[in-house]
Amino acid sequence: MSTTLKSVARIFLIVTSVMFIISLIFEGFIFNTLQLLLMGSIFSLALSLYANKKENQSNY
Repeated sequence: MSTTLKSVARIFLIVTSVMFIISLIFEGFIFNTLQLLLMGSIFSLALSLYANKKENQSNY
């Protein structure tokens, strides 16, 4: 994964996390469709960044 793509993924992860926290504050722990989509995107982005980090560590 290129540096630019990692930076974009991190920024999107931060924005998505903030949106999720705001959604929890205003709507509570209802877990509506928006909250489920935000949780899924946070999980997938975090997992891909973690896998990329582990791959880079194993290459060195």
